[in-house]
Amino acid sequence: MSDYRPYCVDISDVDLSKEQAELARLLAEDNHDRYADGKIKDGWRCGCQHSNGDHTDPLLKPFQQLPREIQERYIRDATIAIKAMIKFGFLVSKRAI
Repeated sequence: MSDYRPYCVDISDVDLSKEQAELARLLAEDNHDRYADGKIKDGWRCGCQHSNGDHTDPLLKPFQQLPREIQERYIRDATIAIKAMIKFGFLVSKRAI
């Protein structure tokens, strides 16, 4: 039995600006595209169901075509990461170009 107890920084008091929320969406889409790119390079293709034997995955499609709950999961994970960065003291903002 392990004594390991995960510690998650409390981000409940961190609110994202509109700009940061947009960043979360962009990161979510990029993360999905990286996942899909790796699978496709490994010979996988889009199929009706996930099959290791047939190398099919129903998520190998553009982010906008994913089921809403999958999109929201990607966005949630990116949002958590951004909020943690802010909580750790990092500045998360778009630089002027």
